[in-house]
Amino acid sequence: MRHGITEHVIKSKKPLFLHGDNKEMLVELNIRYSRYPAASWLGVPMMMGSHVLGVIAVQDYDDPNAFTDEHVVYLQSIANEAAIAVVNAQLYKELEYEKKYFESLVMNFPIAVIAVNYDYNITIFNPSAEKLFGYSRQEAIGSNIDDIVGDASSMDEVIELTKEIDENGRVHINYEKKQ
Repeated sequence: MRHGITEHVIKSKKPLFLHGDNKEMLVELNIRYSRYPAASWLGVPMMMGSHVLGVIAVQDYDDPNAFTDEHVVYLQSIANEAAIAVVNAQLYKELEYEKKYFESLVMNFPIAVIAVNYDYNITIFNPSAEKLFGYSRQEAIGSNIDDIVGDASSMDEVIELTKEIDENGRVHINYEKKQ
C-alpha cells in the first residue's frame, strides 16, 4: 500500500525535494501519485531529537524550478526552529499546569507555608500562615521574613533561623502564637 508524500517525510525523517516529472521516483519510494501533482515540492521534517513533530512543506504547481537545494537547507533551518518553538510551548504549558497544582497544594495545606527569595522577601504565604502570624497574604508578600515572623523580643532567634536557611536551604520551625 502506498502512502502520501508528507507521510514519507515523517517516516524517513529526511527532507524530500521533488521537481519536474517524478512519477518513477514516487513509485520507487512507494508514494501515492497525485492526480494534480505540484511541479515542484519540498518537504522537511520538524525534528526534536529523533522524534518528528510535523512537516513543513511548500509547493509550486507551475514552476518545476521554483525551489533549489539552498531552499532545502533554508526550510530545514526554519523547521528546526519551529520544532524548538513547539516543544517550548508544550513545556511552558506543562510548567503552568505544575505551577497551578503546586499553588493549589500550598494554599490548601493545613500547616503554615512560607517561601522566601534570596533577599528573604516572602514570595509564598498560605492561609494557614495568615492565621498563625496575623498578616494577610497581601501584607506579607514582598515583606522581609524577619519583619513578619519575629517581634522585638524574639528578633535574635529569628535572625538565627534566617542564618539556618542560608546554610541548609530550609528550616522547620515549631511556632506557637502567643495570645
